[in-house]
Amino acid sequence: MDGCWVIIDDYAGPGSNIKVPATKAGVDGLVATGSLEPLGLYGWSTWSGGGEKAINMASGVDITVWIISALLAIGVGWSRYAKWKTREKLVRELAAMDPERREKVLSRLNPSWP
Repeated sequence: MDGCWVIIDDYAGPGSNIKVPATKAGVDGLVATGSLEPLGLYGWSTWSGGGEKAINMASGVDITVWIISALLAIGVGWSRYAKWKTREKLVRELAAMDPERREKVLSRLNPSWP
């Protein structure tokens, strides 16, 4: 398994999850034999690791790309949140207006097409 990343779900969790004991035993056995090297246990009981070469393969360029991707994802999420927040504010304001003024505002937002 050299050179590969391994992500395994249901490594830990409540005893009522019947997948946990078998998954944990299998992963622990591979770690004990040196076939896998653990990297960490992350949210929702997800184990990650890989072969020895995979852990050392992340270069500065890889990390830079990951950081840029994360920042872009945060920017897109923030943009969608701001759009949603603005739309909700407009709807609340329209609901509070008297009907005549509301019609006037809506006619400016959606002009008639020729």
